[in-house]
Amino acid sequence: EARAQHYAAHNELLSLRLAEATEGGRADTAPIIAAEASLLRRRVCALEETRGRLQAQLRDLRTAATAATALAGGGAGGTGAGSGGSGGGEGGDAEAVRVLQGKLSALTARLADRTRECEALRLAAGGEEVEALRGQLAAAEADVAAAAAAARSCGEALPRLLGCPLGELRWLVRLCVESERGVSLLPRVPVPPPSRKGLLLDADFHGDLSGSFRGGEWEPLPQAPGGSLLLASEAASFSLRAARTSADAAVPVRFYRCVGGSGFVADRVVLHNSPDWAEPVLSVASPSGAGDGAAGGPPGGFLVALLAADEAANAPLLRLLSEARAAVDERCWGVSALQPSAMFTSSWRAGLSSEPEPPQPSHSDLVALEYGVEALPCLLLLAPDGQRCLAMASPLEAAAAGGVEALLARSVPELQLLRKQRAEQQGVRELMGHVPALYAASAAQMLRHEGIRLVVWQVEGCLKAAVNVQLAETAAAAGAKRHDAFQGYGSRAVPLLRQLLRAGGASDEGVAALRSDAPAIAFVSDQGHRCTDPTVGARGRLSEAAVRDVARKLVRRVANEVGVGAEALEGHVRWYHSFLSPAAPRLAESDPRRGRREWSREYARPSPGQLHHAMEDFGVPPAATLLVSYDDRDEAAADAAGVSSIRIEQLCMSPAPLSQLRRPGASGGGMAAPDAFVPR
Repeated sequence: EARAQHYAAHNELLSLRLAEATEGGRADTAPIIAAEASLLRRRVCALEETRGRLQAQLRDLRTAATAATALAGGGAGGTGAGSGGSGGGEGGDAEAVRVLQGKLSALTARLADRTRECEALRLAAGGEEVEALRGQLAAAEADVAAAAAAARSCGEALPRLLGCPLGELRWLVRLCVESERGVSLLPRVPVPPPSRKGLLLDADFHGDLSGSFRGGEWEPLPQAPGGSLLLASEAASFSLRAARTSADAAVPVRFYRCVGGSGFVADRVVLHNSPDWAEPVLSVASPSGAGDGAAGGPPGGFLVALLAADEAANAPLLRLLSEARAAVDERCWGVSALQPSAMFTSSWRAGLSSEPEPPQPSHSDLVALEYGVEALPCLLLLAPDGQRCLAMASPLEAAAAGGVEALLARSVPELQLLRKQRAEQQGVRELMGHVPALYAASAAQMLRHEGIRLVVWQVEGCLKAAVNVQLAETAAAAGAKRHDAFQGYGSRAVPLLRQLLRAGGASDEGVAALRSDAPAIAFVSDQGHRCTDPTVGARGRLSEAAVRDVARKLVRRVANEVGVGAEALEGHVRWYHSFLSPAAPRLAESDPRRGRREWSREYARPSPGQLHHAMEDFGVPPAATLLVSYDDRDEAAADAAGVSSIRIEQLCMSPAPLSQLRRPGASGGGMAAPDAFVPR
């Protein structure tokens, strides 16, 4: 049993040493010291057990030797008394005596060997070896107690440790628990199946996401109390609904990973047994530095402590951090501790480039190399967005500057300047976000000035992807679709359509009426060619009903994006489809579709049939008609109909769309090359 316990202690120590090597020497040393002390205790027990076993064997050998000696003496006397007997009997007794004497000699030799082993063990047990082991055991136990006391004192004195990768610091946010009941700390983030496309249901929060059984009793999840502040980074976001068939609209929910590994939190109540299910419980008290470079992140930046491999060398740095604990927690939200590997030196940078097979650097090594650290330990102060190092100091330099708190105060002017620059950049980005609306206003004014009363939109390529037929009727529903035909195409035209069609302010929310002076809108499309094109396979073939259903969805989507009533826009817009592909044979004389314009070749661009029909329906002459084109075929149709045309990108994304307008009969097409800029 002692040997088994000794082997178990030995294996435990090996596993801890292996973990220490895997983590690059950054593992906690207290468990390793405790395992070494346990191994020494088990080794002493094993030695004492071996000594007891040998002493028992020695007693058995002495008993056997005594019996053999007595047996040998009795045999000799019997032989002498029986000397007058037969010669055969005398010879048999002599043989038995010789056998017993041989056994006695063997037992005596074994007894001598065991005696020497026992004496050596007794000397070792009472001598220097056991005393040394006992001394090591006492020293190890003292080291364990000292390490535990030091860990307790450091844990109480040091600032909050930001236990997250350095790349996540710039995404940290500070959350405030708004609910009086607190917020549950989830052990993991629920993930909906792919079939639900990011939709979480009530059923996804059973099992360990609602609590657990321990000792036969139900234990709810731990809670972060109301009013507390949490440091976390966003982990995932989904839509949330009570049940898949529920009539309630889905609400967005975000999950955050708490710093320190305490679990995950959701910004809404997600537990099915809560009376406030799906109600908001968290608010962002401080945004991340990456999301808001002007006001996000900790006010003083992120503090990173790069520790040396020698614990004694880290003592001055840890003492400085403990003295400035309150300031570090308030201005930096804590400190992030990293420990480069033992092979890191100031000359390692040159070694990495000169050695044929340099050692694999750790994450902490790369951080130290990136910021040009020359010696460890070292303090780094990073900007809230994590993109710039504001200050670097060794323990001696930090102490000479007046401590960590003085180091933070010295970086305030540079940090304020950096935040001001970020605010200016953010203002420029916001201003650029208004550029499409300004371009749209300019284009709408140009159309009114030119007297355009009919705007013909080539749908395929200008308002939707030419091949895609997956179209959501609302912008909210489009977010759940992997592929939406309107995204990236029709979204370019939305600002202009708002200026042309929507009454009131173009930036107002809600549904508004159509403008009284809104131009007529005609949509022309050749997606119907997929009904007759012989080169289209069976999977790509469409029916006439499917083409018209896509058109209906597109009108409702445009109404939702622009902010006008769907029924009002459907009455304002007219469609002109082309169903007969140029590659398809002409319809038979008996085909009932032959007499319809939509099934004639004159409707397929570059023929102008669609434009002529639209101008006839609305009663607008060619001079007051504009075609928003996508390619050369559209421009050729506009020339044949005698109307002006302009490419979609030139109309919606040009500061001077009038100069890009293509009059009837103009040669060439597409965007003209600008004149060379010659500075005066």
